[in-house]
Amino acid sequence: MGTLFTGTSVTINPVSTGVKHSSQRSGPHPDGRVERWREHRIQRRRQLVDATLQALELHGVEVNLAQIAAVAGIPKPKIYRHFDDKADLVSAVGQRLRDLIVQALAETIEPDITVGVHVRRALHAVLGVIAEHPNAVKLLMNSPPPKGRPNAITEGGRFVADILVAFTAEDFERARIKASGIEPLAHALVGSVLGAADWWLLKDDAEQMPIDELVEHLAVVLIGAGDAALRTIGLSLDPDAVIGAEHLVRLTPAALGA
Repeated sequence: MGTLFTGTSVTINPVSTGVKHSSQRSGPHPDGRVERWREHRIQRRRQLVDATLQALELHGVEVNLAQIAAVAGIPKPKIYRHFDDKADLVSAVGQRLRDLIVQALAETIEPDITVGVHVRRALHAVLGVIAEHPNAVKLLMNSPPPKGRPNAITEGGRFVADILVAFTAEDFERARIKASGIEPLAHALVGSVLGAADWWLLKDDAEQMPIDELVEHLAVVLIGAGDAALRTIGLSLDPDAVIGAEHLVRLTPAALGA
């Protein structure tokens, strides 16, 4: 992706494909056959992740590898050429959804919108991806992670929280306040959205709250909680500040000695 957030120093780097590169030669001129095989493996993994997303919407969270192979149009054993097991495949699905969410968030950034508008756009972006892949999100929330790795939803949440921290770090530096306080706040805010999304997905379609209404509820929570937390360290969150033109956070009168 390599998307640069306008008006900030935050860069989204390409996400690892999960393909091992041990067979690639070191040096500036890798063997052409090795490189072609590596690219083939990356492409096949992507295709299998796409097939898994389709199979999840067809068969639900109880989807099995045989059903995924049928959608992909390959024999089931071929899946194991590209993934260690189902947990490895589920982890790759989690990485794909993380990429989709981060890309959707990046597309909401504009230099001439207020913080409040951006919060709502960001929530729409996240919930839009979740609404498009509900069974995949349910599967990720309930699947044990591969050994030695966190749950894919937890891992994705950490990634988004880190972006939020980086996005606001410059304001903290300008206010001469240590940015460490933003880290627990960022993770708490992301966690609240994930918790609300989990509740939202458990509802039947007839009972599910419309996205616009859910966005408004969550915007109140995020802006209110963010402002309350920041005031404990002498800052306030200004929902009417324009991104790229003003600080997202301001010193409070108390911090200024007023």
